[in-house]
Amino acid sequence: MLYRKLVIRAALAVVAGLGIATSSWATGTATSSVVVTATVATNCTISTPTVAFGAYDGVVANATANLNNSANSFSVKCTNSAPGVTIALGFSANATAPQRAMKDPATATPLNYNIYLPNATTSGAGCTFTGTPTVWGNGTNGTVLTPTSSWGATTANTFTLCASVPAGQDPIAGTGYTDTVVATISF
Repeated sequence: MLYRKLVIRAALAVVAGLGIATSSWATGTATSSVVVTATVATNCTISTPTVAFGAYDGVVANATANLNNSANSFSVKCTNSAPGVTIALGFSANATAPQRAMKDPATATPLNYNIYLPNATTSGAGCTFTGTPTVWGNGTNGTVLTPTSSWGATTANTFTLCASVPAGQDPIAGTGYTDTVVATISF
């Protein structure tokens, strides 16, 4: 019986010892860092308007005065601090670059016009139709716009389309003179 009591006491001592050892392991700590990464893609959007000149009067009002339009602008949003943004305007099948032309499908007669760069490369700059304005083109015909505006996805920059129909043209009367110009933003 004594032997049995010794074995039980020894077993209890071992279990108690394990309990002490286990609790000392449970009070320790270990750490590791979680690395979090992301990239921010450069992206831009462009929203273009319709340029409506209204009536061209080659007999009286526009016999000697151009029909100018600076009431239209387009909106551009780009990733914050986007580098190397440029905006090009193409030439349609109606054009003999750098001269753009609208045509009336009923008469196939051209009505020449052009779009010029605004007087500055910052958002909201206006138009100057005096002197020799710079044709806003695609880099081969005319100059691309390289904006100096700051970019941010929450702030739209606007750029004025300085459009003009030269005076002294003699187009056939018609109401369907149109053209399409493709605006391309590169970033």
